[in-house]
Amino acid sequence: MGFLSKLFNQQQKDGPASGLPVNWKQTLRTCNFFMARRGVAYVFRLANQQAEADGKQCIWKKEIADGWKQFSLNPCYETAVRFVTVSPHILPYFESTFQQSQYPPIWTATTFSFEYYRLPTETTDIKELRELSPQEYAFFPRQFKGEVIYHALPINFMGRQWKFMVSSVQGRIYKWAASLEVGRDEDFDSIGNEVIEYCVRWLGATTEEKLGYLFWDTSDGNVILQLTNMDDWFDISIFVTSREIRGLDKL
Repeated sequence: MGFLSKLFNQQQKDGPASGLPVNWKQTLRTCNFFMARRGVAYVFRLANQQAEADGKQCIWKKEIADGWKQFSLNPCYETAVRFVTVSPHILPYFESTFQQSQYPPIWTATTFSFEYYRLPTETTDIKELRELSPQEYAFFPRQFKGEVIYHALPINFMGRQWKFMVSSVQGRIYKWAASLEVGRDEDFDSIGNEVIEYCVRWLGATTEEKLGYLFWDTSDGNVILQLTNMDDWFDISIFVTSREIRGLDKL
């Protein structure tokens, strides 16, 4: 019996949680719930696509649909317990080793790139840098001795122009940031999900997630994806920091 068949045609002889390992709740306590939600959403999407291809329609068991709805709206330990209890075969998507196997990292922080644009390591490798003005430094203050922050030319990514900034000490870049403004009349969820999927595809499973933030710790630094609801627009920003920052002198 295939995974989808097991998921939606479960035989529950000993109650709704039958078939679960003894320590399954401990597995949930160490889970990355956001990654689990992403993986399970893919399973549901795949099931719907398979049904449509066969000219059919997926009908979900009420307890599974209700459990998924509660978990997807509020991914946490309590909603995960309720969801896995009624759908035991979904448990692997809550296991960290499974999540890592589904999303293995290909890039690290310093090799992260926007399609064909990869970050140089020296400011001399970037054309047309403009240092921040005193007024801009008030919003983006220096953190390290000798630090200089620049605006760079915008970069093209996903068919859009992203603002681009780099921070350097003695000409060596240790951090960069790219940001995109999305209008209120645009599909922010779709655009945001595309960026998330891009980062997960190349950086692997997230190290941590919380509302509006996704974090990746890598061997040579970290990457942070921030999604913010502003007053008049939505903002999507990516921050990449080299591990070399540890050797810099703070102000």
